[in-house]
Amino acid sequence: MFSFHTHNERDAFLTDPPIHDSFGAARLNFATGSGVPPQNSPQTPATTPSTGCSTSTLLMIGSGTSYSCMLKLSNAVSLHWDKDVNGMTAVAASAPVSGWLSVGFPVNPTSMVPSTVVSSSLESASIYSVQSTSASGITVTPSTEITSPVTEMLNGERVIRFNVQTSLLQGSGNGAAVIYGYHPTDARFPVNSATHTERGSSNVNFVSGTAVSLSVGSHDVDAVRVHGTGMIAIWSYWVPLAVVIKAIGPIFCSTSVAGYPLPFVVHTLMMIIAMGVTTLLFALAVNKFDGDVGYSHKGIGIAILVIGWTQVVGGFLKPENGTNQRKYWGWGHILIGVTIFVLAVLQMIFGIQLLKELYANESSMRDSMMIALFIGLVLFVSVYIVGKVYVMMTKEKKTTTFDKPVELNII
Repeated sequence: MFSFHTHNERDAFLTDPPIHDSFGAARLNFATGSGVPPQNSPQTPATTPSTGCSTSTLLMIGSGTSYSCMLKLSNAVSLHWDKDVNGMTAVAASAPVSGWLSVGFPVNPTSMVPSTVVSSSLESASIYSVQSTSASGITVTPSTEITSPVTEMLNGERVIRFNVQTSLLQGSGNGAAVIYGYHPTDARFPVNSATHTERGSSNVNFVSGTAVSLSVGSHDVDAVRVHGTGMIAIWSYWVPLAVVIKAIGPIFCSTSVAGYPLPFVVHTLMMIIAMGVTTLLFALAVNKFDGDVGYSHKGIGIAILVIGWTQVVGGFLKPENGTNQRKYWGWGHILIGVTIFVLAVLQMIFGIQLLKELYANESSMRDSMMIALFIGLVLFVSVYIVGKVYVMMTKEKKTTTFDKPVELNII
């Protein structure tokens, strides 16, 4: 018997089972030098089925026959599959790229996240659980529904092959949603999983051999820019200004509004506006790119919203001056305020790092946001310290200054 592969020198033989372009067997008589060729040629390509798909020229693993069906999911990505064998179906995807190629099955047909995908990474293929499009949300996971993933470069195309439980491909009876994506040159996955050239989703009917393209969410860079810039503007400039006004404002302004000091009223209004804008920017993120972020970034955002609005409501419940309740309230208000601000700063840093992972080509936007964040924090700390020192010096001057003695001129 014999087998060979025309392109792959090593990896095709090391796979289980080996990938080959042809194999066969013959009965040889070494004494007479004669032989009988194989009666059944296992390398005859499958005939075109009476369905909507085309004949595939891609050979299956461990067989000399090609896949029964081939469909173009896009101009670049082709999907290949064969008939059911013992509840499993051999599936493959190919694209004219040297980078990574992914194909998989989403929970929601119009969303890439969450999903289970088979992806090439360098010269190996694995099954991944995709919980977000950032690298931290993509992990290798075992699967009983998808097995035996392998990849190779064949005739200038990246090919991934695997077996799938036929029941997964049947979906609700009208087919199953299949997602795909690729990078043309960078083979690392999931390091740059979000920097793809193309991605999409199609409902594939594996019985009729037809597919319908589905609208799938895309990275909205403008929404990311609005969200990130707005959060930095609020938490690096607006909120610090509100804190400074409350801390040192009474030294410069003794005006009251409805019985409350004007600096306190301004501080309260500014914080209400800050939390309102933060809520809107959070809603924008959930609506536009919720699946692109990890649970930690979203979780911290929710915590900031809950604690922030609690702080605002608590501001209206301030006890009377001079009571123990007021003293405890004051310490609690400060502690909660510091906690929110620290969380917000960490959240902005994490967000900029997430921007680096998701949008590798947006380095100028990422750098601009980091610079704006740094400048805002430096200004806040500087003004706050200087203001507090000035307040302390002013109070000390008032307590150490004595009235001059009255001079009596007796004539």
